[in-house]
Amino acid sequence: MQNAILNRRPYRPAAMMLGTALALTACAPIPDNPTREGSAGAEIALVPGKNCYQNLCFYYDSRRNRVSIPGKEGAPVPGRVDISDGYMTPSEFRTLHQTAALAPTITRD
Repeated sequence: MQNAILNRRPYRPAAMMLGTALALTACAPIPDNPTREGSAGAEIALVPGKNCYQNLCFYYDSRRNRVSIPGKEGAPVPGRVDISDGYMTPSEFRTLHQTAALAPTITRD
């Protein structure tokens, strides 16, 4: 019985290193979307799929013109947010994130 316990010890440090690596990866900052300098300041690129800026993220569906976050139904992009050129201001980004966050929660029956 003791021989079996001794055989397991070499795997313990490897498991600890894997756990540490996963924890460090989870703490990594979320990369921001590309930005450009516009006439009114910074502008953030809106891309189909995941969009992140200053640790706020949402998903954009360009075919349906909707934004969503995990666990919420999608919501249409508000008319007051101008995304016609594919860029938006930081305040418009926060508006899109808030719109997605206020969408109804997905329920499973």
